[in-house]
Amino acid sequence: MFSPHATTSIETEYRLRISPALGHLRLDEVTRERVELWLADLVARASSRRMVTQAVATLRMILSTAVSWGRIATNPASRLRLPVPDTHAQQRVERVLTETQLARLLADGPGTLRIATMLRVAAEGGLRRGEIIGLRWGEVHLVERRIEVRRSVWHVDGKVGEKTAKGRRSRNVAISEATAALFGDWFTESVTCGGADPHGYVWPGTNSAPMNAHSPTQAVKRALVRAGLVDEGERPLVTLHGLRHTCGSILLARSVPLIVVSRHLGHADPNITARVYAHLLSDTQLDQATEVFAKIG
Repeated sequence: MFSPHATTSIETEYRLRISPALGHLRLDEVTRERVELWLADLVARASSRRMVTQAVATLRMILSTAVSWGRIATNPASRLRLPVPDTHAQQRVERVLTETQLARLLADGPGTLRIATMLRVAAEGGLRRGEIIGLRWGEVHLVERRIEVRRSVWHVDGKVGEKTAKGRRSRNVAISEATAALFGDWFTESVTCGGADPHGYVWPGTNSAPMNAHSPTQAVKRALVRAGLVDEGERPLVTLHGLRHTCGSILLARSVPLIVVSRHLGHADPNITARVYAHLLSDTQLDQATEVFAKIG
């Protein structure tokens, strides 16, 4: 049995990426040739390799079920090979803020304590959008200066639900004294004075429910505009997820060990951290290696 979130994700993948090309065919008409043509078209249109991977996995699972039910003899999507990525081409990555820009955002962008604390957990804690939406007061430990990331809230096609944090395990994220102080002030304002549920969401939506999926995204956009962190077209320099990448790139640039950064961001494997963030570091930082051997020499 699949979780409600997994079921909804499968339905969405099928509706958006599989059905338009293959949905009109009978199962025995879904041949290997048609599947490979579908894959080639998907690769050409997809915005990321992950999107292609998820769509292929969904199609493979659907056809595997058809085989087990005796509807078709073999799975035409079995061992379907994705094109090898061009490792020499520049990777498509989220833009990040410099340390100076981040300091400017945290100083001039918030406007309210609600937004100030939200920006802090995104840029300092590296929390994902669903983790921000799902954070509850019982998981914010001010004395220990830790945030316990246990869950993520998902929104798909108007449906809302909770799942365990990515990787199906919780993690502790350290926060600075300044951030802990802001959370203390926000608790006083929202819970002590405002009457919000002390065990509820840190940033509740309407009727104490999880806030809308677009709320933190729009909050970050407005904060960036207030801080003047926009490009020539007046567009914000980064996205909400770009603040998570800002967190990772700054930690690595400050020589925080890779294993620590990986745990901080909630990656299941430090190799993931290395692949995602290695290209965000400046080429001049390679000189750190020569400095080590220069001292030995």
